[in-house]
Amino acid sequence: MKRQSMDMTEGNIWKLLSLFAMPLLFGNLFQQLYNTVDSIIVGNFVGKNALAAVGSTTAICNTMVNFFNGISIGAGVLISNYYGARDQDNLRRTIHTIASLTVILGVGVTLFSVPWVPFMLKMISTPDDVIGHASIYLR
Repeated sequence: MKRQSMDMTEGNIWKLLSLFAMPLLFGNLFQQLYNTVDSIIVGNFVGKNALAAVGSTTAICNTMVNFFNGISIGAGVLISNYYGARDQDNLRRTIHTIASLTVILGVGVTLFSVPWVPFMLKMISTPDDVIGHASIYLR
């Protein structure tokens, strides 16, 4: 039996867009649930300074998440263009390049960020009594 692949260039546009959007929707939902559960646990079991530390890191965490989301959106454009053109060589090369870039940037951002955590927290005006907890949380 021949396996049928899903081609997003043919068929009901609303069904295809809905299927395409589901992973994005669930990804955003789980990110929000992670933040909510994290705040509930920290607030109930660790204390108010720790909860303030988690809240003060939101801007930094969102910056990192949005940075990598932007890269993935750009990668998706390239990948979809090559997929739509049925250009398997460039498609394969692009996927490998993006996977490598993701690993390199992930390690690079981590190595750069860890020593700079207190500075980043001061730049966003984190209170002095929260910086210690916030630094631990981010690291």
